[in-house]
Amino acid sequence: MMLLENYDRNHPPRIYVHIPFCRRKCAYCSFYSIPSGLAGERVRAGYFKRLASESALIREYFNGDFPSIYIGGGTPNLPENIGYVSEILQILGNSAEISMESNVSFVTEDMLNMLRGRITRLSVGVQSFSRRDRIRIGRYDDTDLLYGVLLPARKCGVVSALNLDFITNFDKRERFVPLFSKFAEHCGNSGFELPEHISLYSLQIEQGTAYSRLVGEGLRAVPDDAAQARQLKREWEYLAGMGYEHYEVSAFARTGNYCRHNLGYWTGDGFLGIGSHASSRCYFSDGTGLEIKCGISAAEYAASNVFSGYETGHLGRTDIAVELVLAGLRTKFGVSVSRLGELCDPDRLERLISFCRKSDGLVVSDGSIRIRDDMMLFCEYYIRRVSDFLE
Repeated sequence: MMLLENYDRNHPPRIYVHIPFCRRKCAYCSFYSIPSGLAGERVRAGYFKRLASESALIREYFNGDFPSIYIGGGTPNLPENIGYVSEILQILGNSAEISMESNVSFVTEDMLNMLRGRITRLSVGVQSFSRRDRIRIGRYDDTDLLYGVLLPARKCGVVSALNLDFITNFDKRERFVPLFSKFAEHCGNSGFELPEHISLYSLQIEQGTAYSRLVGEGLRAVPDDAAQARQLKREWEYLAGMGYEHYEVSAFARTGNYCRHNLGYWTGDGFLGIGSHASSRCYFSDGTGLEIKCGISAAEYAASNVFSGYETGHLGRTDIAVELVLAGLRTKFGVSVSRLGELCDPDRLERLISFCRKSDGLVVSDGSIRIRDDMMLFCEYYIRRVSDFLE
């Protein structure tokens, strides 16, 4: 219980549950995941048993509902996972937003019916409507399920909010816009609403992944920064024209349907993560906090006692201020000046605000520091500049 005692029981945090089991490891994936068959049934059963036990203790400890619950992976909606996931969600109870990541190949009517009333938001990893692109990154999904199962399920109310994840910048050819346009046309002709949320990421070449090895061997080409920026600009403009609000560098929402859980991360809310390789943030009234990580494998997690394997590290005021900048400046809302004022000495904050007001890409208004909409393509540059003032 030592993990929970760091938190104020009268202020329940956002909850993240990590389910690492997937069918196969995607070539680009750098998150902790393990093929379900490789893990074995004994490890899987022990893993979910411990998750259920920790979930029950968390539910018992906190007074009130959690602001949001997010089930991530891995592939939480594998057929062999769904019964366990449903049990965990039942234990954790109600929340204003309950999201679950899903692989489109395993979105079935049985799955949706089992989760009816348990989730409010389904996040589906499409990655690309191009079969060629999906194969290039080790995905062999059947995106036709979007038409045959998922969209009809939304129409009858099984899924109330839908996010689709896409990857772009596979190469210099822009395919997202024409392919999404065909999808949108199909939705319109069939009487389906467009997804409430779109996540659009540039393909990241992470060291240690299978895709990075292919790039290193010259078997995959990577577009240069200028080509990537041109693609993103066209895609962002297209989504804006389709009625999507660009509220974070990779996130787009219709009619204010933000992902509350992720928005909590980006604006500095505390959160509690459980499961192998899950992380947490706990913040205290003096401006300091704790970073908590579970660094053990799925097999070790399954075989260990509840709340063992979680390690804590101190977060000073500067650490937290930098984290706020790294996440908050990626959003249209920016970073709260008053929140930074609680973490920084007055002279440093004054110099930072002066710098931001003189910058061509930053804006100080309505109590926040943010990046200009037309400069968001260069957000990493401005984030580094602001972070330098705080470190």
